Amino acid sequence: MNESEVRRIEERTPFIKDGYLIDGRDSINAEMGSITLKDIEFVKSAKLGKGSYGEVEQGILKRTGKKIAIKKIDKSSVANKKIKATLMREVQIHKKLKHENIIRLLTSIEDDKYIYLILEFASKGNLFYLIRNKKTLTEDEAFYFFIQCCAGIYFLHKNGLIHRDIKPENLLIGDDNILKICDFGWCVE
Repeated sequence: MNESEVRRIEERTPFIKDGYLIDGRDSINAEMGSITLKDIEFVKSAKLGKGSYGEVEQGILKRTGKKIAIKKIDKSSVANKKIKATLMREVQIHKKLKHENIIRLLTSIEDDKYIYLILEFASKGNLFYLIRNKKTLTEDEAFYFFIQCCAGIYFLHKNGLIHRDIKPENLLIGDDNILKICDFGWCVE
């Protein structure tokens, strides 16, 4: 398929959203300024989740009051070279992505003990918990989230990326009911 055919398909497909890969010159620092640990207030009572290598906590950027998610990874759990390479790949890929249906990795910060991935906050949690709490989704609700997931995956594939771990736990929902794909640990180019 040539570029004009792809453009025609995208014009006829209303669920496809614009997004782009961020290069070294266009970073989150240009949007928000540099972020350090001193700029973040950790919300101790707000654990958002737990993964293989760490946990996700809620935080607030002090200067703006904006809620964020903080994936806190213990460096001792990534001592293995293969695991460290996987984490570095996740950060490199995720930092480049800017799309409405992909959770934004704002920055990564390190101290002596932890690596912190500072992420966009999705207030309604993940799709797994939504389904579990509601018991069922209507066909319209399921289609609404499915089409947004397709838009995010289309953006990734169009840019030569494969997520490889799409599941309800890795689909977050924001205040505005916008679905966002997260957890790029298995993602490859």
